[in-house]
Amino acid sequence: MAISVADQGVGMDSEFVRNRLFQPFSSTKPGGFGIGAFEARSLVVAMGGRLGVDSHPGKGTTFTILLPAAEPTSEPVRKRA
Repeated sequence: MAISVADQGVGMDSEFVRNRLFQPFSSTKPGGFGIGAFEARSLVVAMGGRLGVDSHPGKGTTFTILLPAAEPTSEPVRKRA
């Protein structure tokens, strides 16, 4: 399954995306903590997925979450009285 979230904000340059985006406490925003992308990627990876990013300065950013399909579960066995 894929989920994409896009904005038309200021975007990020490739150097920031490659070297700093997913590092905690690294932000392009004044007063930003830089924890959001780090935590988001950690959660997605913990679920067996990937978090991709496509960003261009002046054009915005798209984050894409890729998650594996859920395994089918068996129906619970119902007991009769």
